[in-house]
Amino acid sequence: MKRFKVLVLSLLTIFPIQVFADSSVEWSNPENYTDVEAIDGSQKKFEKRVFKNLEKHFAKLSKRLPDSQKLYIKVEDLDLAGRVLPGNASGLNNFRENRIVKSIDYPKIKFTYRVTDVNEQTISSGNVELKDLAFQNKIRTRQIARDYLGYEKRLLTDWFKKKFSS
Repeated sequence: MKRFKVLVLSLLTIFPIQVFADSSVEWSNPENYTDVEAIDGSQKKFEKRVFKNLEKHFAKLSKRLPDSQKLYIKVEDLDLAGRVLPGNASGLNNFRENRIVKSIDYPKIKFTYRVTDVNEQTISSGNVELKDLAFQNKIRTRQIARDYLGYEKRLLTDWFKKKFSS
């Protein structure tokens, strides 16, 4: 068994495997985003969790593109559904904030995208400003109800389907 591991490791160093990602997401000046506000805990950890979650969603969407294409995204602004408001005091100097989701605080995202082929030649590109004014009037699936970014992901999925349906 040990010899097998050594053999595999030596082959990997001789013939490196190239893994091509289907998407790449850049977060441009996230400190200036409209609303990516944490309700409790660290703001940096919350942002990191939101960004990682949305990157995974872009990667999932990009798998629908032909294998030879790659999706590049540069997010310029993000406004999560709802608004963070002060909550009740739960102890001395300990106020818990809440994200209240109402129809006037709809999800918005602004980004540029570029789809390239194997040779990094641009196939499609553009500036996108998405917002869903009727996000609460649509059918709410279990997935959206359980996911704290459900509305934002649905917004991105709808755009992707419309843009790359052919």
